[in-house]
Amino acid sequence: MSVQEKIMQYQELQQNLQMLEQYKQGVLSVLQEISSTQETLKELQKAKNDDEVLFPIGSGILVPGKLNNSKEALTSIGGKTLVMKTLEESNNFLQKRRGEQEEILVNLDKQIQEHYSAVQKTMTEIQELQKKHD
Repeated sequence: MSVQEKIMQYQELQQNLQMLEQYKQGVLSVLQEISSTQETLKELQKAKNDDEVLFPIGSGILVPGKLNNSKEALTSIGGKTLVMKTLEESNNFLQKRRGEQEEILVNLDKQIQEHYSAVQKTMTEIQELQKKHD
């Protein structure tokens, strides 16, 4: 394989590594959101109907309101489908999602390590090929 071909291989590995790192950041973000939601569910379990609460609507904006139903939550189960679940059922659903995301993270870390090793190996091969041509 020529130096030029090895360089192209190196660049492709670098791009794949970067994509895997970005995907990992997305998974970490999902895990953070799950943790935050589980904390909120824990706090909601302490609340009573008609309690004054602040409802987050996104981007740091909170709207004050009264809690109508402190025992259930509409839970997105995918595909724009919402199901009414108890707070405990919602938490269990999130715990299952957490496990899935953590499994993805373990696999991603393995792939990232493999790609990183391949990048280093390819760089060494490029350097060796360049020495032969000097």
